[in-house]
Amino acid sequence: MAAILAAASIAALLAQAKPGDTVVVPAGDYANESLSGLSFSPAVTLDARAAKVTTFTAKDVTGLHVLGGTWANAIGETWAGHTWAFAVDCERCHDVTFDRATVTGPPPDAPGRDFAGFGISFLSSDHVAVTNSKFTGFRAGLVFSLTGDFVARGNDFGFMTSDGLDVGQGWRGVIEDNVFHDTHIIAKEHPDGIQMWSRPNAPPTSDIVIRRNKVTGGSQGISGFDAALKEPAGYKLADGRVLEKEEAVPNGGYERITIEDNDVSVGFTNAIALVNARDSVIRNNRVSTIEDSRYPARIVMRPDDSGVKHCGNTVQPGAGRPGWDDGRCPKR
Repeated sequence: MAAILAAASIAALLAQAKPGDTVVVPAGDYANESLSGLSFSPAVTLDARAAKVTTFTAKDVTGLHVLGGTWANAIGETWAGHTWAFAVDCERCHDVTFDRATVTGPPPDAPGRDFAGFGISFLSSDHVAVTNSKFTGFRAGLVFSLTGDFVARGNDFGFMTSDGLDVGQGWRGVIEDNVFHDTHIIAKEHPDGIQMWSRPNAPPTSDIVIRRNKVTGGSQGISGFDAALKEPAGYKLADGRVLEKEEAVPNGGYERITIEDNDVSVGFTNAIALVNARDSVIRNNRVSTIEDSRYPARIVMRPDDSGVKHCGNTVQPGAGRPGWDDGRCPKR
């Protein structure tokens, strides 16, 4: 495997690469890096351990495995004032992974901290992964949108102003062995360690396994909510129908979600919530309320959510409420 050692930019390095190469990014600062239309099989390894990169964009990229590096976002001006964008924005990416990355948002005293941007975002992508990486100080650390066959494993998420990890329309994913802590609420946010949602323009979020994660602090824990939102005329639904006028359309809920063996100790009520799910299970999770919280942390299961089985869960007493458990799970 070749090692390419010198070029003016990461894009220039990769322009010289051949499938299967290891590309070493020289030590230094890189900004506004943009990749487009690259495809490698077998994948190229991008060794970025000595690099600091501010704003990295990839579109239509296949076969790129990134090792290490410090990745940050930049501040900009919008009609709302200061705002921060993505540290890494990956659209239509396939077989793209990040391992042992350090992903750093704006410092707590930065202007526009309430618009702190995002760490790594995958949009309309598949077979992507982020592992063993550290996220600090974003609005949301890691986002999978309209993305399938994804993995988030062994990551650390700290000091987010909102969510640690979002799955906004995702399929066939594994979220395991991550840690979420020290949420930095600025105003009236209701952040989550992990939040999922569906939308009516695509199939429901489904086939997601969330296990062995740890969520602590002033946030919600692991949440999958559902609603019927008003969509405008011209909005195209997953079944092909186009709305002729504004209409409230159900988001679609969830299918085949497994939430198991997580430790959630938080200061908001929704420690674990899964609403309108089919063929799903919540099992062997441990929930507790942080000290001095006004809200008892609990597992939220509506009476009409018969599509969610549950067992082996324990909720410790907290905020003046008694504890609860739902008995051992049957042997599988």
